[in-house]
Amino acid sequence: MSGISCKWITCGAPAPFYARKKFCISKQVKKAHAKVCGLGQFIFYVNGKKAGDHELDPGWTNYRKLIQYVVFDVTDDLVQGENVIGAEVGNGWFIKTDEHYTFSLPEFMPPNPNPYQPYGKSLVLGLELTITYMDGAEETIHTDETFAVKEHPVVMSNVYGSETIDGSTRMKRRIYKRKKRVSPFHVHSLTTSRMISLRSTSVKSSSPRIIRMISETFFSSETVSFCS
Repeated sequence: MSGISCKWITCGAPAPFYARKKFCISKQVKKAHAKVCGLGQFIFYVNGKKAGDHELDPGWTNYRKLIQYVVFDVTDDLVQGENVIGAEVGNGWFIKTDEHYTFSLPEFMPPNPNPYQPYGKSLVLGLELTITYMDGAEETIHTDETFAVKEHPVVMSNVYGSETIDGSTRMKRRIYKRKKRVSPFHVHSLTTSRMISLRSTSVKSSSPRIIRMISETFFSSETVSFCS
């Protein structure tokens, strides 16, 4: 992957999945940043804390021509000792599913000459974490076969028709006592990730146009989020 020195990994299915990697830091960190791309969309975590304050990353593009990644400053999120990075990857426009609702042209209009076609057979994640230490040394961690993956309780996500959640597959949440943080990536029931090739004309950093959550409204047991 140009723009990021990593491989694409997958759970091997067109449905959302978790990815996770544990590593140790023994020296003082000067700075650290992560370049992340999950297709269709992703949420990135460091030690159980969501990175960034925006939603629906990365930007929607024609993935055969342009793929965008997002850069996160994670300097303050890393600690000496054990660290865990992870991501949740959802469908977005990469593999749009039509289980409940989809957009279609009115019947009186002619057929769409360029109907939607999935961009791949499984959702994918690419990640590069670069850590610079106080002594000048640099370490890079990237997605490869050392990452573990797991199917997500969201078994269907649709950009028009929301989600289907299978409660029987919901993962237990591990508590990090030192930081009192909650990670959605449990140490059990994870499997080794698969490598996958993905062709695109260009892989670049995302544009500054981002979506942020401004409020949440609760209806019964469901949560509705409003973004800008």
